Amino acid sequence: MKKPISALIAAVFLSAALPAAAHLPPPQTKAGSEEGRLKQAEADINAGRGDAAVKALLPLAEAGDAEAQALLGKAYYLGRGVEKDEQKALFWDKKAAENGSLRGMNNLGVMYHEGRGGLAKDFAEGTKWIRRAAEKGYAVSQRNMGAAYEEGKGVERDEAQAALWYRKAAEQGDALSQSALGTLYFDGKGVAQDDKQAFAWYEKAAKQGNTIAQNNLGFMYGAGRGVAQNLAESLKWYKKAAAQNNATAQYNIGVIYAKGTGVKPDQKQAAQWYEKAAAQGHVRALRALSVRYSLGEGVDKDEKRGIELLTQTAEQGDTLAQTVLGGRYLTGSGVKQDKEEAVKWLTRAAEKGDVRAARLLSTAYRDGFVVEKDDGKAVYWLEKAAQLGQAQAQYDLALRYRQGKGVPKDMAQAVKWYRKAAEQGRADAQYNLAVAYRAGDGVAKDDAQAVEWLRKAAEQETSFSVLAQHELGFMYLRGNILPKDPKQAAYWLDKASRHGYVRAKKKLAAMSVAGEGVEKDDARAAELLRDAAEAGDADSRLILGLAYKNGFLTLPKDWQQAEYWLRKALEQGRSEADPYLQDIEKAKRKQ
Repeated sequence: MKKPISALIAAVFLSAALPAAAHLPPPQTKAGSEEGRLKQAEADINAGRGDAAVKALLPLAEAGDAEAQALLGKAYYLGRGVEKDEQKALFWDKKAAENGSLRGMNNLGVMYHEGRGGLAKDFAEGTKWIRRAAEKGYAVSQRNMGAAYEEGKGVERDEAQAALWYRKAAEQGDALSQSALGTLYFDGKGVAQDDKQAFAWYEKAAKQGNTIAQNNLGFMYGAGRGVAQNLAESLKWYKKAAAQNNATAQYNIGVIYAKGTGVKPDQKQAAQWYEKAAAQGHVRALRALSVRYSLGEGVDKDEKRGIELLTQTAEQGDTLAQTVLGGRYLTGSGVKQDKEEAVKWLTRAAEKGDVRAARLLSTAYRDGFVVEKDDGKAVYWLEKAAQLGQAQAQYDLALRYRQGKGVPKDMAQAVKWYRKAAEQGRADAQYNLAVAYRAGDGVAKDDAQAVEWLRKAAEQETSFSVLAQHELGFMYLRGNILPKDPKQAAYWLDKASRHGYVRAKKKLAAMSVAGEGVEKDDARAAELLRDAAEAGDADSRLILGLAYKNGFLTLPKDWQQAEYWLRKALEQGRSEADPYLQDIEKAKRKQ
Protein backbone atom coordinates (compact mmCIF):
# COMPACT_ATOMS: atom_id res chain seq x y z
CA MET A 1 0.00 0.00 0.00
CA LYS A 2 2.94 2.31 0.57
CA LYS A 3 5.11 3.92 -2.04
CA PRO A 4 8.58 2.43 -1.52
CA ILE A 5 10.92 4.64 0.47
CA SER A 6 13.47 4.47 -2.35
CA ALA A 7 10.89 5.96 -4.71
CA LEU A 8 10.03 8.63 -2.16
CA ILE A 9 13.70 9.49 -1.72
CA ALA A 10 14.20 9.77 -5.46
CA ALA A 11 11.28 12.16 -5.57
CA VAL A 12 12.73 14.06 -2.64
CA PHE A 13 16.10 14.51 -4.28
CA LEU A 14 14.70 15.31 -7.70
CA SER A 15 12.46 17.96 -6.20
CA ALA A 16 14.92 19.11 -3.59
CA ALA A 17 16.25 21.87 -5.78
CA LEU A 18 12.76 23.33 -5.74
CA PRO A 19 11.76 25.71 -2.97
CA ALA A 20 10.19 24.49 0.25
CA ALA A 21 6.45 23.93 0.32
CA ALA A 22 4.40 27.10 0.38
CA HIS A 23 3.48 26.67 4.04
CA LEU A 24 7.13 26.78 5.15
CA PRO A 25 8.62 30.06 6.27
CA PRO A 26 11.29 31.38 3.89
CA PRO A 27 14.81 30.59 5.07
CA GLN A 28 15.70 34.25 5.53
CA THR A 29 13.50 37.32 5.71
CA LYS A 30 14.09 40.66 4.07
CA ALA A 31 12.35 43.89 4.71
CA GLY A 32 10.21 45.90 2.37
CA SER A 33 9.97 45.70 -1.38
CA GLU A 34 13.00 43.42 -1.90
CA GLU A 35 11.36 40.60 0.09
CA GLY A 36 8.16 41.12 -1.90
CA ARG A 37 10.07 40.97 -5.20
CA LEU A 38 11.71 37.66 -4.19
CA LYS A 39 8.40 36.15 -3.16
CA GLN A 40 6.80 37.26 -6.40
CA ALA A 41 9.73 35.88 -8.41
CA GLU A 42 9.42 32.50 -6.67
CA ALA A 43 5.68 32.46 -7.32
CA ASP A 44 6.30 33.29 -10.99
CA ILE A 45 8.80 30.42 -11.33
CA ASN A 46 6.39 27.98 -9.68
CA ALA A 47 3.57 29.18 -11.94
CA GLY A 48 5.69 28.90 -15.10
CA ARG A 49 6.09 32.66 -15.56
CA GLY A 50 9.86 32.42 -15.57
CA ASP A 51 10.52 35.40 -17.88
CA ALA A 52 9.23 37.90 -15.35
CA ALA A 53 11.02 36.15 -12.52
CA VAL A 54 14.40 36.15 -14.22
CA LYS A 55 14.11 39.86 -15.08
CA ALA A 56 13.44 40.61 -11.43
CA LEU A 57 16.10 38.25 -10.03
CA LEU A 58 19.08 38.89 -12.28
CA PRO A 59 20.01 42.38 -11.02
CA LEU A 60 19.55 41.26 -7.40
CA ALA A 61 21.65 38.13 -7.96
CA GLU A 62 24.42 40.08 -9.68
CA ALA A 63 24.39 42.50 -6.75
CA GLY A 64 25.12 39.56 -4.41
CA ASP A 65 21.67 38.77 -3.01
CA ALA A 66 21.98 35.13 -1.90
CA GLU A 67 18.26 34.31 -2.10
CA ALA A 68 17.99 35.82 -5.56
CA GLN A 69 21.00 33.74 -6.61
CA ALA A 70 19.37 30.56 -5.29
CA LEU A 71 16.10 31.32 -7.08
CA LEU A 72 17.95 32.13 -10.30
CA GLY A 73 19.74 28.79 -9.97
CA LYS A 74 16.34 27.16 -9.72
CA ALA A 75 15.11 28.96 -12.83
CA TYR A 76 18.09 27.69 -14.83
CA TYR A 77 17.72 24.20 -13.33
CA LEU A 78 14.08 24.00 -14.45
CA GLY A 79 14.47 26.04 -17.65
CA ARG A 80 11.79 28.54 -16.71
CA GLY A 81 12.23 32.00 -18.15
CA VAL A 82 15.64 30.99 -19.45
CA GLU A 83 16.96 28.07 -21.46
CA LYS A 84 17.54 25.09 -19.16
CA ASP A 85 21.21 25.13 -18.23
CA GLU A 86 22.45 23.00 -15.33
CA GLN A 87 25.93 24.55 -15.41
CA LYS A 88 24.47 28.02 -14.90
CA ALA A 89 22.19 26.58 -12.23
CA LEU A 90 25.30 25.22 -10.50
CA PHE A 91 27.06 28.59 -10.86
CA TRP A 92 24.27 30.48 -9.11
CA ASP A 93 23.66 27.76 -6.49
CA LYS A 94 27.34 27.85 -5.54
CA LYS A 95 27.26 31.61 -5.17
CA ALA A 96 24.05 31.39 -3.12
CA ALA A 97 25.49 28.71 -0.86
CA GLU A 98 28.75 30.58 -0.34
CA ASN A 99 26.75 33.69 0.48
CA GLY A 100 24.79 31.85 3.18
CA SER A 101 21.53 30.94 1.45
CA LEU A 102 20.10 27.82 3.03
CA ARG A 103 18.19 27.12 -0.15
CA GLY A 104 21.40 27.48 -2.11
CA MET A 105 23.27 25.10 0.23
CA ASN A 106 20.52 22.51 -0.14
CA ASN A 107 20.36 22.82 -3.91
CA LEU A 108 24.13 22.61 -4.27
CA GLY A 109 24.10 19.46 -2.16
CA VAL A 110 21.42 17.93 -4.36
CA MET A 111 23.45 18.71 -7.48
CA TYR A 112 26.42 16.86 -5.97
CA HIS A 113 24.12 13.95 -5.10
CA GLU A 114 22.70 13.78 -8.61
CA GLY A 115 25.89 14.63 -10.50
CA ARG A 116 24.25 17.60 -12.22
CA GLY A 117 25.80 20.66 -13.87
CA GLY A 118 28.92 18.76 -14.91
CA LEU A 119 29.71 17.64 -11.35
CA ALA A 120 30.78 14.08 -10.65
CA LYS A 121 28.42 12.39 -8.23
CA ASP A 122 29.74 12.96 -4.73
CA PHE A 123 27.39 11.89 -1.97
CA ALA A 124 29.76 12.93 0.81
CA GLU A 125 30.18 16.47 -0.54
CA GLY A 126 26.49 16.76 -1.30
CA THR A 127 25.45 15.64 2.16
CA LYS A 128 27.94 18.08 3.70
CA TRP A 129 26.18 21.04 2.07
CA ILE A 130 22.71 19.68 2.83
CA ARG A 131 23.68 19.18 6.48
CA ARG A 132 24.81 22.83 6.79
CA ALA A 133 21.35 24.02 5.82
CA ALA A 134 19.59 21.32 7.85
CA GLU A 135 21.45 22.24 11.02
CA LYS A 136 20.26 25.81 10.59
CA GLY A 137 16.65 24.64 10.47
CA TYR A 138 15.93 24.50 6.73
CA ALA A 139 13.13 21.95 6.50
CA VAL A 140 13.81 20.77 2.93
CA SER A 141 17.41 20.00 3.90
CA GLN A 142 16.28 18.25 7.06
CA ARG A 143 14.06 16.09 4.89
CA ASN A 144 16.96 15.41 2.54
CA MET A 145 19.17 14.46 5.49
CA GLY A 146 16.50 11.97 6.51
CA ALA A 147 16.57 10.51 3.02
CA ALA A 148 20.39 10.44 3.00
CA TYR A 149 20.49 8.45 6.25
CA GLU A 150 17.73 6.15 5.04
CA GLU A 151 19.60 5.35 1.84
CA GLY A 152 23.13 5.67 3.17
CA LYS A 153 24.08 8.46 0.76
CA GLY A 154 27.17 10.28 1.96
CA VAL A 155 26.63 8.89 5.47
CA GLU A 156 26.42 5.44 6.99
CA ARG A 157 22.88 4.13 6.67
CA ASP A 158 21.06 4.79 9.95
CA GLU A 159 17.26 4.60 10.11
CA ALA A 160 17.17 6.10 13.61
CA GLN A 161 18.99 9.18 12.30
CA ALA A 162 16.65 9.23 9.31
CA ALA A 163 13.68 9.33 11.68
CA LEU A 164 15.31 12.12 13.69
CA TRP A 165 15.81 14.35 10.63
CA TYR A 166 12.40 13.57 9.14
CA ARG A 167 10.85 14.50 12.48
CA LYS A 168 12.62 17.89 12.52
CA ALA A 169 11.22 18.73 9.10
CA ALA A 170 7.82 17.17 9.85
CA GLU A 171 7.43 19.30 12.95
CA GLN A 172 7.94 22.34 10.73
CA GLY A 173 5.03 21.14 8.62
CA ASP A 174 6.92 19.56 5.71
CA ALA A 175 4.38 17.17 4.18
CA LEU A 176 6.90 14.87 2.48
CA SER A 177 8.72 14.41 5.77
CA GLN A 178 5.49 13.78 7.62
CA SER A 179 4.63 11.07 5.12
CA ALA A 180 8.12 9.56 5.31
CA LEU A 181 8.04 9.55 9.12
CA GLY A 182 4.63 7.87 9.02
CA THR A 183 6.10 5.10 6.88
CA LEU A 184 8.99 4.58 9.32
CA TYR A 185 6.46 4.16 12.12
CA PHE A 186 4.37 1.83 9.96
CA ASP A 187 7.38 -0.38 9.19
CA GLY A 188 9.04 -0.01 12.58
CA LYS A 189 12.28 1.22 11.05
CA GLY A 190 14.39 3.59 13.13
CA VAL A 191 11.50 3.87 15.58
CA ALA A 192 9.32 1.39 17.45
CA GLN A 193 6.52 0.13 15.22
CA ASP A 194 3.43 2.18 16.02
CA ASP A 195 0.33 2.23 13.81
CA LYS A 196 -1.19 5.14 15.70
CA GLN A 197 1.88 7.30 15.15
CA ALA A 198 1.96 6.23 11.51
CA PHE A 199 -1.68 7.23 11.11
CA ALA A 200 -1.12 10.58 12.85
CA TRP A 201 1.76 11.58 10.56
CA TYR A 202 0.03 10.32 7.44
CA GLU A 203 -3.02 12.35 8.38
CA LYS A 204 -0.98 15.55 8.81
CA ALA A 205 0.62 15.07 5.40
CA ALA A 206 -2.61 13.99 3.73
CA LYS A 207 -4.44 17.10 4.89
CA GLN A 208 -1.74 19.13 3.13
CA GLY A 209 -2.47 17.30 -0.11
CA ASN A 210 0.41 14.83 -0.10
CA THR A 211 -0.83 12.03 -2.36
CA ILE A 212 1.39 9.31 -0.93
CA ALA A 213 0.04 10.03 2.55
CA GLN A 214 -3.52 10.22 1.25
CA ASN A 215 -3.14 6.78 -0.32
CA ASN A 216 -1.58 5.41 2.85
CA LEU A 217 -4.33 6.94 4.96
CA GLY A 218 -6.82 5.15 2.73
CA PHE A 219 -5.05 1.90 3.53
CA MET A 220 -5.00 2.60 7.28
CA TYR A 221 -8.76 3.28 7.37
CA GLY A 222 -9.45 0.23 5.20
CA ALA A 223 -7.35 -2.12 7.32
CA GLY A 224 -8.23 -0.56 10.68
CA ARG A 225 -4.58 0.11 11.39
CA GLY A 226 -3.99 2.91 13.90
CA VAL A 227 -7.64 3.92 13.64
CA ALA A 228 -11.04 2.22 13.74
CA GLN A 229 -11.84 0.62 10.40
CA ASN A 230 -13.92 2.92 8.24
CA LEU A 231 -14.34 1.81 4.64
CA ALA A 232 -16.07 5.02 3.59
CA GLU A 233 -13.15 7.11 4.88
CA SER A 234 -10.76 4.70 3.21
CA LEU A 235 -12.39 5.24 -0.18
CA LYS A 236 -12.57 8.99 0.41
CA TRP A 237 -8.82 9.30 0.92
CA TYR A 238 -7.99 6.97 -1.94
CA LYS A 239 -10.14 9.17 -4.18
CA LYS A 240 -8.38 12.34 -2.97
CA ALA A 241 -5.04 10.81 -3.95
CA ALA A 242 -6.45 9.43 -7.21
CA ALA A 243 -7.77 12.87 -8.15
CA GLN A 244 -4.14 14.02 -8.07
CA ASN A 245 -3.20 11.11 -10.38
CA ASN A 246 -1.69 8.90 -7.73
CA ALA A 247 -1.58 5.62 -9.68
CA THR A 248 -1.40 3.40 -6.59
CA ALA A 249 -4.55 4.99 -5.20
CA GLN A 250 -6.30 4.53 -8.54
CA TYR A 251 -5.31 0.86 -8.49
CA ASN A 252 -6.52 0.50 -4.90
CA ILE A 253 -9.92 1.95 -5.82
CA GLY A 254 -10.08 -0.61 -8.62
CA VAL A 255 -9.48 -3.36 -6.07
CA ILE A 256 -12.22 -1.97 -3.82
CA TYR A 257 -14.80 -2.07 -6.64
CA ALA A 258 -13.59 -5.46 -7.85
CA LYS A 259 -13.97 -7.02 -4.40
CA GLY A 260 -16.95 -4.96 -3.26
CA THR A 261 -15.17 -3.77 -0.13
CA GLY A 262 -17.59 -1.30 1.44
CA VAL A 263 -19.26 -0.72 -1.92
CA LYS A 264 -21.42 -2.76 -4.25
CA PRO A 265 -19.13 -4.86 -6.47
CA ASP A 266 -18.80 -3.16 -9.83
CA GLN A 267 -16.42 -4.79 -12.29
CA LYS A 268 -16.81 -2.01 -14.86
CA GLN A 269 -15.83 0.60 -12.27
CA ALA A 270 -12.93 -1.60 -11.23
CA ALA A 271 -11.71 -1.83 -14.81
CA GLN A 272 -12.02 1.94 -15.30
CA TRP A 273 -9.83 2.62 -12.27
CA TYR A 274 -7.33 -0.01 -13.35
CA GLU A 275 -7.22 1.73 -16.74
CA LYS A 276 -6.37 5.06 -15.08
CA ALA A 277 -3.54 3.51 -13.08
CA ALA A 278 -2.33 1.42 -16.02
CA ALA A 279 -2.12 4.55 -18.19
CA GLN A 280 0.56 5.74 -15.75
CA GLY A 281 2.42 2.45 -16.01
CA HIS A 282 1.30 1.04 -12.66
CA VAL A 283 2.48 -2.57 -12.87
CA ARG A 284 -0.18 -4.24 -10.72
CA ALA A 285 -2.91 -2.35 -12.56
CA LEU A 286 -1.50 -3.43 -15.91
CA ARG A 287 -1.43 -7.02 -14.70
CA ALA A 288 -4.99 -6.84 -13.32
CA LEU A 289 -6.25 -5.27 -16.52
CA SER A 290 -4.54 -7.95 -18.59
CA VAL A 291 -6.46 -10.63 -16.70
CA ARG A 292 -9.72 -8.75 -17.15
CA TYR A 293 -9.33 -8.46 -20.91
CA SER A 294 -8.40 -12.13 -21.12
CA LEU A 295 -11.52 -13.11 -19.16
CA GLY A 296 -13.87 -10.36 -20.33
CA GLU A 297 -14.46 -9.20 -16.76
CA GLY A 298 -15.72 -5.60 -16.61
CA VAL A 299 -14.56 -5.09 -20.21
CA ASP A 300 -15.29 -6.71 -23.53
CA LYS A 301 -13.22 -9.87 -23.80
CA ASP A 302 -10.15 -9.18 -25.89
CA GLU A 303 -7.43 -11.81 -25.65
CA LYS A 304 -5.11 -9.80 -27.89
CA ARG A 305 -5.42 -6.71 -25.66
CA GLY A 306 -4.86 -8.91 -22.61
CA ILE A 307 -1.60 -10.21 -24.05
CA GLU A 308 -0.52 -6.69 -25.04
CA LEU A 309 -1.01 -5.49 -21.46
CA LEU A 310 0.69 -8.57 -20.04
CA THR A 311 3.64 -7.95 -22.37
CA GLN A 312 3.76 -4.30 -21.34
CA THR A 313 3.84 -5.38 -17.70
CA ALA A 314 6.55 -7.93 -18.39
CA GLU A 315 8.63 -5.35 -20.24
CA GLN A 316 8.57 -3.19 -17.11
CA GLY A 317 10.35 -5.99 -15.31
CA ASP A 318 7.44 -7.49 -13.39
CA THR A 319 8.56 -11.05 -12.72
CA LEU A 320 5.06 -12.43 -12.22
CA ALA A 321 3.99 -11.06 -15.61
CA GLN A 322 7.16 -12.44 -17.20
CA THR A 323 6.45 -15.86 -15.73
CA VAL A 324 2.80 -15.84 -16.82
CA LEU A 325 3.72 -14.62 -20.30
CA GLY A 326 6.47 -17.22 -20.61
CA GLY A 327 4.04 -19.90 -19.48
CA ARG A 328 1.51 -18.78 -22.07
CA TYR A 329 4.05 -18.99 -24.89
CA LEU A 330 5.11 -22.38 -23.55
CA THR A 331 1.58 -23.79 -23.61
CA GLY A 332 0.13 -21.69 -26.43
CA SER A 333 -2.54 -20.24 -24.15
CA GLY A 334 -3.96 -17.12 -25.84
CA VAL A 335 -0.88 -16.86 -28.05
CA LYS A 336 0.82 -18.95 -30.70
CA GLN A 337 3.14 -21.45 -29.02
CA ASP A 338 6.65 -20.01 -29.29
CA LYS A 339 9.70 -21.70 -27.79
CA GLU A 340 11.97 -18.66 -28.09
CA GLU A 341 9.49 -16.27 -26.47
CA ALA A 342 8.72 -18.79 -23.72
CA VAL A 343 12.38 -19.29 -22.87
CA LYS A 344 13.11 -15.54 -23.10
CA TRP A 345 10.44 -14.48 -20.61
CA LEU A 346 10.85 -17.40 -18.24
CA THR A 347 14.61 -16.89 -18.19
CA ARG A 348 14.23 -13.19 -17.40
CA ALA A 349 11.92 -13.97 -14.50
CA ALA A 350 14.01 -16.87 -13.23
CA GLU A 351 17.24 -14.87 -13.33
CA LYS A 352 15.55 -12.24 -11.16
CA GLY A 353 14.61 -14.87 -8.61
CA ASP A 354 11.13 -16.01 -9.64
CA VAL A 355 11.04 -19.60 -8.44
CA ARG A 356 7.98 -20.48 -10.52
CA ALA A 357 9.77 -19.52 -13.73
CA ALA A 358 12.84 -21.52 -12.75
CA ARG A 359 10.66 -24.54 -12.03
CA LEU A 360 8.80 -24.22 -15.33
CA LEU A 361 12.08 -24.10 -17.23
CA SER A 362 13.41 -27.11 -15.34
CA THR A 363 10.28 -29.14 -16.06
CA ALA A 364 10.19 -28.13 -19.73
CA TYR A 365 13.83 -29.15 -20.28
CA ARG A 366 13.38 -32.35 -18.25
CA ASP A 367 10.38 -33.50 -20.27
CA GLY A 368 11.39 -31.98 -23.61
CA PHE A 369 8.15 -29.99 -23.62
CA VAL A 370 8.27 -27.44 -26.48
CA VAL A 371 12.03 -27.08 -25.93
CA GLU A 372 14.58 -29.76 -26.76
CA LYS A 373 15.09 -32.18 -23.89
CA ASP A 374 18.21 -31.17 -21.96
CA ASP A 375 18.92 -32.78 -18.60
CA GLY A 376 21.79 -30.36 -17.93
CA LYS A 377 19.52 -27.33 -18.27
CA ALA A 378 16.79 -29.14 -16.34
CA VAL A 379 19.18 -29.62 -13.42
CA TYR A 380 20.51 -26.04 -13.70
CA TRP A 381 17.05 -24.51 -13.34
CA LEU A 382 15.98 -27.05 -10.75
CA GLU A 383 18.98 -26.08 -8.64
CA LYS A 384 18.11 -22.42 -9.17
CA ALA A 385 14.58 -23.05 -7.86
CA ALA A 386 16.00 -25.05 -4.95
CA GLN A 387 18.43 -22.26 -4.07
CA LEU A 388 15.51 -19.82 -4.16
CA GLY A 389 13.90 -21.89 -1.46
CA GLN A 390 11.18 -23.89 -3.19
CA ALA A 391 10.74 -27.02 -1.09
CA GLN A 392 9.51 -29.18 -3.98
CA ALA A 393 12.60 -28.29 -6.02
CA GLN A 394 14.84 -29.01 -3.04
CA TYR A 395 13.25 -32.43 -2.62
CA ASP A 396 13.49 -33.23 -6.34
CA LEU A 397 17.13 -32.18 -6.38
CA ALA A 398 17.81 -34.46 -3.41
CA LEU A 399 16.26 -37.35 -5.34
CA ARG A 400 18.51 -36.63 -8.32
CA TYR A 401 21.61 -36.70 -6.13
CA ARG A 402 20.45 -39.90 -4.45
CA GLN A 403 19.82 -41.59 -7.80
CA GLY A 404 22.68 -39.94 -9.70
CA LYS A 405 20.22 -38.67 -12.30
CA GLY A 406 21.69 -35.75 -14.27
CA VAL A 407 24.19 -35.16 -11.45
CA PRO A 408 26.89 -37.35 -9.87
CA LYS A 409 25.46 -39.71 -7.28
CA ASP A 410 26.14 -38.04 -3.96
CA MET A 411 24.24 -38.91 -0.79
CA ALA A 412 25.85 -36.05 1.14
CA GLN A 413 24.33 -33.61 -1.37
CA ALA A 414 21.05 -35.53 -1.23
CA VAL A 415 20.99 -35.18 2.56
CA LYS A 416 21.75 -31.45 2.27
CA TRP A 417 18.73 -30.86 0.05
CA TYR A 418 16.49 -33.28 1.96
CA ARG A 419 17.29 -31.24 5.07
CA LYS A 420 16.38 -27.92 3.41
CA ALA A 421 13.06 -29.31 2.21
CA ALA A 422 12.46 -31.05 5.54
CA GLU A 423 12.99 -27.80 7.43
CA GLN A 424 10.17 -26.32 5.34
CA GLY A 425 7.88 -29.10 6.55
CA ARG A 426 7.87 -31.56 3.65
CA ALA A 427 7.01 -34.95 5.12
CA ASP A 428 8.63 -36.86 2.24
CA ALA A 429 11.93 -35.06 2.85
CA GLN A 430 11.63 -35.54 6.61
CA TYR A 431 11.08 -39.28 6.16
CA ASN A 432 13.99 -39.67 3.74
CA LEU A 433 16.24 -37.65 6.02
CA ALA A 434 15.29 -39.97 8.88
CA VAL A 435 16.15 -43.00 6.72
CA ALA A 436 19.55 -41.46 5.90
CA TYR A 437 20.30 -40.85 9.60
CA ARG A 438 19.25 -44.35 10.54
CA ALA A 439 21.44 -45.91 7.84
CA GLY A 440 24.31 -43.44 8.19
CA ASP A 441 24.02 -42.79 4.45
CA GLY A 442 25.46 -39.43 3.43
CA VAL A 443 25.50 -38.36 7.06
CA ALA A 444 26.83 -39.78 10.33
CA LYS A 445 24.49 -42.46 11.72
CA ASP A 446 22.33 -40.88 14.40
CA ASP A 447 19.29 -42.75 15.74
CA ALA A 448 18.13 -39.76 17.78
CA GLN A 449 18.02 -37.57 14.66
CA ALA A 450 16.29 -40.36 12.77
CA VAL A 451 13.55 -40.55 15.40
CA GLU A 452 13.19 -36.74 15.52
CA TRP A 453 12.63 -36.48 11.78
CA LEU A 454 10.32 -39.53 11.77
CA ARG A 455 8.16 -37.82 14.39
CA LYS A 456 7.99 -34.63 12.34
CA ALA A 457 6.90 -36.59 9.27
CA ALA A 458 4.50 -38.81 11.25
CA GLU A 459 2.65 -35.82 12.69
CA GLN A 460 1.55 -34.78 9.20
CA GLU A 461 -1.02 -36.45 6.95
CA THR A 462 0.71 -37.46 3.71
CA SER A 463 1.71 -40.76 2.13
CA PHE A 464 5.19 -40.37 3.62
CA SER A 465 3.64 -39.56 7.00
CA VAL A 466 2.08 -43.02 6.90
CA LEU A 467 5.50 -44.63 6.36
CA ALA A 468 6.87 -42.66 9.31
CA GLN A 469 3.89 -43.62 11.49
CA HIS A 470 4.43 -47.30 10.69
CA GLU A 471 8.17 -47.02 11.34
CA LEU A 472 7.64 -45.40 14.73
CA GLY A 473 5.02 -47.98 15.65
CA PHE A 474 7.36 -50.82 14.69
CA MET A 475 10.21 -49.27 16.74
CA TYR A 476 7.98 -49.12 19.81
CA LEU A 477 6.67 -52.63 19.18
CA ARG A 478 10.12 -54.21 18.91
CA GLY A 479 11.89 -51.95 21.39
CA ASN A 480 14.31 -51.14 18.61
CA ILE A 481 15.96 -47.69 19.06
CA LEU A 482 12.93 -46.61 21.08
CA PRO A 483 11.98 -48.29 24.36
CA LYS A 484 9.43 -51.08 23.96
CA ASP A 485 5.99 -49.57 24.47
CA PRO A 486 3.03 -51.54 23.04
CA LYS A 487 0.59 -48.67 23.65
CA GLN A 488 2.72 -46.21 21.70
CA ALA A 489 3.20 -48.87 19.05
CA ALA A 490 -0.57 -49.33 18.79
CA TYR A 491 -1.09 -45.53 18.62
CA TRP A 492 1.22 -45.04 15.64
CA LEU A 493 0.21 -48.26 13.87
CA ASP A 494 -3.44 -47.29 14.19
CA LYS A 495 -2.69 -43.92 12.56
CA ALA A 496 -0.97 -45.65 9.65
CA SER A 497 -3.73 -48.27 9.48
CA ARG A 498 -6.44 -45.62 9.17
CA HIS A 499 -4.63 -44.37 6.06
CA GLY A 500 -4.88 -47.84 4.56
CA TYR A 501 -1.28 -48.92 5.13
CA VAL A 502 -1.42 -52.72 4.88
CA ARG A 503 1.69 -53.52 6.88
CA ALA A 504 0.30 -51.49 9.79
CA LYS A 505 -3.05 -53.29 9.54
CA LYS A 506 -1.32 -56.69 9.74
CA LYS A 507 0.69 -55.73 12.82
CA LEU A 508 -2.32 -54.18 14.50
CA ALA A 509 -4.38 -57.28 13.78
CA ALA A 510 -1.76 -59.44 15.51
CA MET A 511 -1.73 -57.04 18.47
CA SER A 512 -5.54 -57.22 18.68
CA VAL A 513 -5.43 -61.03 18.80
CA ALA A 514 -2.76 -60.97 21.51
CA GLY A 515 -4.17 -58.00 23.43
CA GLU A 516 -0.80 -56.29 23.16
CA GLY A 517 -1.04 -52.51 23.57
CA VAL A 518 -4.77 -52.72 22.88
CA GLU A 519 -7.67 -54.68 24.33
CA LYS A 520 -7.91 -58.21 22.96
CA ASP A 521 -10.43 -58.01 20.13
CA ASP A 522 -10.71 -60.87 17.63
CA ALA A 523 -13.45 -59.11 15.68
CA ARG A 524 -11.22 -56.07 15.20
CA ALA A 525 -8.39 -58.37 14.13
CA ALA A 526 -10.63 -60.01 11.53
CA GLU A 527 -11.71 -56.62 10.21
CA LEU A 528 -8.10 -55.47 9.84
CA LEU A 529 -7.11 -58.73 8.12
CA ARG A 530 -10.01 -58.39 5.69
CA ASP A 531 -8.95 -54.83 4.82
CA ALA A 532 -5.39 -56.00 4.19
CA ALA A 533 -6.56 -59.04 2.22
CA GLU A 534 -8.79 -56.93 0.01
CA ALA A 535 -5.82 -54.62 -0.58
CA GLY A 536 -3.96 -57.66 -2.00
CA ASP A 537 -1.76 -58.74 0.90
CA ALA A 538 -0.96 -62.48 0.52
CA ASP A 539 -0.25 -63.08 4.24
CA SER A 540 -3.60 -61.61 5.23
CA ARG A 541 -5.39 -63.67 2.58
CA LEU A 542 -3.80 -66.86 3.90
CA ILE A 543 -4.73 -66.12 7.53
CA LEU A 544 -8.24 -64.98 6.61
CA GLY A 545 -8.76 -68.18 4.61
CA LEU A 546 -7.66 -70.28 7.61
CA ALA A 547 -9.95 -68.28 9.90
CA TYR A 548 -12.94 -69.08 7.69
CA LYS A 549 -11.84 -72.74 7.36
CA ASN A 550 -11.57 -73.27 11.09
CA GLY A 551 -14.05 -70.69 12.33
CA PHE A 552 -11.89 -68.48 14.53
CA LEU A 553 -11.41 -64.69 15.00
CA THR A 554 -15.22 -64.58 15.50
CA LEU A 555 -15.69 -65.65 11.88
CA PRO A 556 -18.09 -68.53 11.07
CA LYS A 557 -16.83 -71.65 9.37
CA ASP A 558 -17.33 -70.95 5.69
CA TRP A 559 -15.58 -73.26 3.24
CA GLN A 560 -16.58 -71.08 0.27
CA GLN A 561 -14.96 -67.99 1.82
CA ALA A 562 -12.02 -70.10 3.03
CA GLU A 563 -11.42 -71.51 -0.45
CA TYR A 564 -11.71 -68.05 -2.03
CA TRP A 565 -9.05 -66.45 0.17
CA LEU A 566 -6.71 -69.48 0.28
CA ARG A 567 -6.77 -69.71 -3.51
CA LYS A 568 -5.95 -65.98 -3.75
CA ALA A 569 -2.99 -66.53 -1.42
CA LEU A 570 -1.83 -69.54 -3.48
CA GLU A 571 -2.01 -67.48 -6.67
CA GLN A 572 0.37 -65.04 -5.04
CA GLY A 573 2.87 -67.77 -4.30
CA ARG A 574 1.87 -68.76 -0.79
CA SER A 575 2.28 -72.53 -1.19
CA GLU A 576 1.22 -73.08 2.44
CA ALA A 577 -2.35 -72.54 1.24
CA ASP A 578 -2.32 -75.64 -0.97
CA PRO A 579 -2.68 -78.34 1.76
CA TYR A 580 -5.60 -76.45 3.28
CA LEU A 581 -7.30 -76.22 -0.10
CA GLN A 582 -6.85 -80.00 -0.51
CA ASP A 583 -8.43 -80.52 2.92
CA ILE A 584 -11.43 -78.47 1.84
CA GLU A 585 -11.78 -80.52 -1.37
CA LYS A 586 -11.69 -83.80 0.60
CA ALA A 587 -14.27 -82.52 3.03
CA LYS A 588 -16.54 -81.47 0.16
CA ARG A 589 -16.35 -84.96 -1.41
CA LYS A 590 -17.47 -86.57 1.86
CA GLN A 591 -20.61 -84.49 1.99
